[in-house]
Amino acid sequence: LKYSHIAFDALSKIRTPWDRQYALTLGLHQIRADVELALGNFEVGYDLADEVCKHAKCTEDTLQVLIAKTAALSREDKKIESVETSVRAAQSVGAYPKRGFVWNIIKELIWIKRYFKRHSDEDILSMPLITDQKQLLSMRLLDQIVGYGSKADQHVEFLVAVVTTVKATIKHGICKHASMAFSFLSAMMLVQNDLNSAKRYSNLAMAIMDRTNGHGSGITTFYISATVRRLCN
Repeated sequence: LKYSHIAFDALSKIRTPWDRQYALTLGLHQIRADVELALGNFEVGYDLADEVCKHAKCTEDTLQVLIAKTAALSREDKKIESVETSVRAAQSVGAYPKRGFVWNIIKELIWIKRYFKRHSDEDILSMPLITDQKQLLSMRLLDQIVGYGSKADQHVEFLVAVVTTVKATIKHGICKHASMAFSFLSAMMLVQNDLNSAKRYSNLAMAIMDRTNGHGSGITTFYISATVRRLCN
């Protein structure tokens, strides 16, 4: 934090830094917003995030601070606002539908079930790891909606994020942010009494977590997957 303050002092000596040194100014604001929010200096961090959103040249440049802001809102127990922030951010980059939520859940579930009838688990697990930064940030936003939505009783937003994450994994590849969605998908199949699919998706959730070292949501993924497998036996 000390060094970010020093950097901001130097930045303040530049006239119109967002115009003259955009990349530097953006990077410093992103770093300091992350640090301030991580330390619990919420108002300062939110102001920095808002500054980035105000001056960003493209939507993608806002994603890092919005992810940090979403996590901070959840830590403040503002879970509904946290989910809403993630949803708007994901929608802004086309990673989340803007309307027809219930229809999207039904449509994507049908698509997913058809896909898995024609493909093996190995087809999924052999997919490449996602390396594109924009796609990784989009998957992180979806992961936040899944995690925070499940805790905030935002059931529709949560379910949309689950099926959207699974489909995005099939389309784009594997990353650590996908495992929790697969575990929740397995729970959805258990509720529908589709035990074979429930066990299959829970196994995939664990396999994806192992392959990507996805320990961020690992406790949730492990708990749900283990519970599903126990109830299926």
